[in-house]
Amino acid sequence: GNLGIVIESTANGGGLACICDIKDTCPIIDQVRLEDEVVAVNDEDVRYMPAFDLSQLLASKSGQAERKITILREVGASTHAIAITMHHIIAPAGTLGIITETPPYGGPAYVSEIKDSSPLRGKICVGDEIIAVDDEDVQMMTGIDLGILLASKT
Repeated sequence: GNLGIVIESTANGGGLACICDIKDTCPIIDQVRLEDEVVAVNDEDVRYMPAFDLSQLLASKSGQAERKITILREVGASTHAIAITMHHIIAPAGTLGIITETPPYGGPAYVSEIKDSSPLRGKICVGDEIIAVDDEDVQMMTGIDLGILLASKT
């Protein structure tokens, strides 16, 4: 059903959509707070989705028994909801066995699939964003272009 939350885009936090109003009838009123930033719905990354589109996505899922909404909440002076870590991975020569895709609403290409035969299995995870290859910034590359670049390095 209706969640009873109003979402708007905000400039702080890189333009993430945040909860700007919570209706008295909100069934998750005890779980959300004003200014919570919505980063995923049913594990789908929505960090770069405009607030209107995010509202439409949530409404389209209103018939589901439940919806998983992942939020980022600032506590005091620091943010504790998620931790971002950077890993440097040394890839061996040859085929890497990964598939990269472009997020639908912008952002760095990410790993969408890891083949069973991949030498990176256990070193990289589905959902990992790839931000550099051989110290070259690739954050603006599409998933296809990144895949071509990676293949050219084998």
